[in-house]
Amino acid sequence: MDTEKSAFVHLIKRKESFLFLLLFIASLSLLGWLFGNIRITSFSLKYIPIPPSSVVMFITLSIFLLINSDIEKSRLTKSLTTIFVIIDAFYCGLIFLEYLFSLTWDIEYILIKIPGMLGNVPIGRMSPISSVLFIFICIGILGIRQNNSEIIRYIGGSFSLLTALISSVLLIGYLYNAPLLYGGKIIPVSLPSAICFLLFSITLLRATELQFWTYNLIKDNKVTRRLLKSFLPIVVFIVILQGFLDSVLSFNDINPPLTSALILFMVVVVTIFIVFRVSAISGAQLLKVEEALRESEKQLRQLNADKDRFLIILGHDLISPFNTLLGFSELLLAGIRKLEIDEIEYQLKHINKAAQNSYNLLVDILMWARTQSGKIPFKPQELNISDILKDTLEILNPTANAKNITINYYTADHIAVIADFDMLKTVLRNLVLNAIKFTNSGGAININAEENSDSVTISVSDNGIGIRAENLAKLFDISQVFTTTGTAEETGTGLGLLLCKEFVEKHGGKIWVESESGKGSDFKFTLPIIKGQVV
Repeated sequence: MDTEKSAFVHLIKRKESFLFLLLFIASLSLLGWLFGNIRITSFSLKYIPIPPSSVVMFITLSIFLLINSDIEKSRLTKSLTTIFVIIDAFYCGLIFLEYLFSLTWDIEYILIKIPGMLGNVPIGRMSPISSVLFIFICIGILGIRQNNSEIIRYIGGSFSLLTALISSVLLIGYLYNAPLLYGGKIIPVSLPSAICFLLFSITLLRATELQFWTYNLIKDNKVTRRLLKSFLPIVVFIVILQGFLDSVLSFNDINPPLTSALILFMVVVVTIFIVFRVSAISGAQLLKVEEALRESEKQLRQLNADKDRFLIILGHDLISPFNTLLGFSELLLAGIRKLEIDEIEYQLKHINKAAQNSYNLLVDILMWARTQSGKIPFKPQELNISDILKDTLEILNPTANAKNITINYYTADHIAVIADFDMLKTVLRNLVLNAIKFTNSGGAININAEENSDSVTISVSDNGIGIRAENLAKLFDISQVFTTTGTAEETGTGLGLLLCKEFVEKHGGKIWVESESGKGSDFKFTLPIIKGQVV
């Protein structure tokens, strides 16, 4: 059932969907003329049938429209289509001139030799109004080609809109049981013709993507466009309903007030229902807009907090290493010819350490900024935990050895996870560096990977200075300013742990810390696991 509904909705959304209904009406009318059944060519014996020339015109122009709008057709095919559309427009122009100047060309005798009469109205003749509407349609068809300029599409859409308006007026006449032009000298437009003109004009308007003057007046005003979209169908529906009730369920010959009361009651009931429905839809949309606005405002506070965080980091954490750089470099420059080599080496080590700290701070800041802008690609793949740990520790062991810290890791060789290579290495590097930073000389760091049912838990624990309970919640919160100097006066931004949280959650995992002041810390995070595989 859902599949059938989806197919139906897809069919309705197609720009040429109404064109197929038009072709059905026109083909049915053509069969009526061929087999002499006037009823199916007029929908009612009270009204004139659709002329054969109009039937042929609707069918040919529909085919030309389908060809003209197909971007895959060859240039020659489209050129021939254009020529035939111009010929159709010229033919309709001759019919209009024949009526306008009372000429005796009788060019429609080619299709029907002896037209009948319905009262004073000839049957089988194209109305001069129909001829003008066909010319408008030809202009609309020529205006929808893909490579046309905006001005040409604008002109074609405007003529299509004019056709829709005129055909709507003609249909309203039939709806209220008072067809236009039946009592005059002008040949009336038949009911099937009016319906086909409206369907054709709607198709053209959809094909031109609403490029016409009335839409251009309201397209930049979202409120006006929403109100028209909501309430214009109500007005149209009321007009149609009232005309239908007045024509079909009329008791005017018996009790005119009863007729008016019934019509008014039904119109009011339907209007109330539609207004409630539109109000509910508009209310739901308004709530969505309000929720989106609140979420946008929340993100904008968040952005301000990030900005403040960066300013504090730049103003606080970067000043210290740069003061060291400036101070020791000035001392070195001032006394380089007098200082002993050991003193020069001592000052250069401080300069190098300050430069390294500054570099690490900038790397964290730039990495965090890239994550917030979405510029870091996420490429998960099958990775072996043991191999990643070996590569990471190979880089970090010299830093640990400088503080006489031992790093041990315990993990089975077969544990494989789904993770981004660069992100996982960044998480491990930051956690291990963090442990080295807050562990005293002679301490130890232990890394362990443990399999669970659907994930692996990786822990990086140390026996360092630990974290106070009131500071634990600040570690993974960008809005909290929390940095601590390491055991060897190492500085940091605190962004390293934020990057770890960002990357772990990107994998669908979680990260947390267990710590007690003076007794070390244990940072843990989870990743999706592949059981029983070796990468």
